[in-house]
Amino acid sequence: MLYPFPGSRNRVFTELQSTDATTSSASDRDWYDGIIMQGGAYSDTPNEYVIESWVWVPRVMTPDQGNTYTFTRSVYDFVNLYVPKN
Repeated sequence: MLYPFPGSRNRVFTELQSTDATTSSASDRDWYDGIIMQGGAYSDTPNEYVIESWVWVPRVMTPDQGNTYTFTRSVYDFVNLYVPKN
C-alpha cells in the first residue's frame, strides 16, 4: 500500500504486509516471497518503506544472509533489489 507521508505533499512511503498467516500453509518462505513480489509490483519508488510482520512468520529474526528465510534476510534482499543506491 502506498500512503502519503504525513505533513508532506512530495514524500510517499509504503507498508508491505505479506502472507495470510491464518492458513496452516504459511511459512517463512511464503512471507519472504510475498514481500519480494510486492516490491516488484510498485511502478514508482516510495521515499520510505515499512516492512513488518504482525503474524507468526517469519519465525526467526536473524541472520541476514544464508540459506534461511529470516526476517532480516527478507529485508536485506528487498533492499538490495528495490531500494535505489544514492
